Amino acid sequence: MSHKILLVEDDSLLSGIYKMKLEKAGFEVVVADDGEKGVSAAKEIKPDLVLLDLVLPKLDGIEVCRRIRENDAKVKICFLTNISPEEKGEDAKKAGADGYIVKTTCTPTELVKKVKEKFFSVNP
Repeated sequence: MSHKILLVEDDSLLSGIYKMKLEKAGFEVVVADDGEKGVSAAKEIKPDLVLLDLVLPKLDGIEVCRRIRENDAKVKICFLTNISPEEKGEDAKKAGADGYIVKTTCTPTELVKKVKEKFFSVNP
């Protein structure tokens, strides 16, 4: 059984790259391109992990995280953003996030490795 990942990312180029890399690694990936779609998709597909941008149309990542967490206390949520953890890391934790990855310091290949190790206890 493959793990389901919900990627909430409004940059279609980035989401396409991340989706391709994650699917190649054996994950099932659903993409939502705004905060409201992210909340709806989380309810519908019941993902194992949500990779969530902070800056999104309609609802920001912090609010998306709160709403997803209200509906599912067990889902893993990791912010995947260009905003430094010094700026928003504390807000992310308070909203219920399990992790925080800065896009500019993590290649798509490294993202797959981190997802496997941190969220699914798989050694690459």
